[in-house]
Amino acid sequence: MYCSISSQLDDGWNLGLTDLNAQDVINPFSQAFFRLPRRLTKCIEEPSVSFLFSEFLDWRDQISRGLQLEPAQNTQAEFYFQKERETREEYRHNLLRKSIIWTLFEMFWFSHDQKTEWLGAYKAVDSTL
Repeated sequence: MYCSISSQLDDGWNLGLTDLNAQDVINPFSQAFFRLPRRLTKCIEEPSVSFLFSEFLDWRDQISRGLQLEPAQNTQAEFYFQKERETREEYRHNLLRKSIIWTLFEMFWFSHDQKTEWLGAYKAVDSTL
């Protein structure tokens, strides 16, 4: 059984942490097509759910401080589903404007270098801190 934990931050940022093996789920196709600048992901292979949760809270605190944002306070299911619909729409929009040549390059690049972390736009923010 695998575990995934996610959290919404203010200003449209989303964090997701999983214990899925990066080689099993993060293939070159998903790396090239399904990355969004404000949707950060991280894979940690650890069997303990309590460890994963602790790591997630630490990571969320680090990202929140770096971006000077708070976790979203709305915990209603409708809020979650609305954010997921918005994310799917963002994926769709992103796919429609992707360059085929650039995407093939990304797929080739990521097929040799599997990433266990995607920091998107946060990398640019973090480097200015």
